[in-house]
Amino acid sequence: MRDPASTSGDFVARAAALADQAEHLYSRTKLRNEAIATTREAALRTVGEAAAADQSVRATVDAGGMLTNLVLTPAALKLSPADLADQVVMIAQDAAAKARGTVRHLYADLESEGIVRESPLLLPEPQPHAVTRPRHFVDEQDRTASVLRAEDW
Repeated sequence: MRDPASTSGDFVARAAALADQAEHLYSRTKLRNEAIATTREAALRTVGEAAAADQSVRATVDAGGMLTNLVLTPAALKLSPADLADQVVMIAQDAAAKARGTVRHLYADLESEGIVRESPLLLPEPQPHAVTRPRHFVDEQDRTASVLRAEDW
């Protein structure tokens, strides 16, 4: 039969070990949550910036790729509307890719340490984009014709 004093001592020792383990897990969880919060705050402050080679078009986007600033110099305004539109789209996409890359880099340390499994979902891999012009339904010469009337349908 077991001695009641040794059983009580075993119980106290096990309780102390569990308390130490719980304290360690709490401390580790708190550090992980702080690391995630710090990274998230840094990611939300991230901006991406890009410019044309001649600096005639400059764009700034937020962490999500939303355009927050666009600068067009007089040289940019001398471009045709289609060329200017292409330039703005390419510059904005470059800025968004830079912002995504920065956020991805911020989360890389958390991923390598096993704190998070992957970067936020809304960050696709940056890919080079060729600007494709949408099909225009109204010719430049046909601007006088109504596009809302049912004539010639």
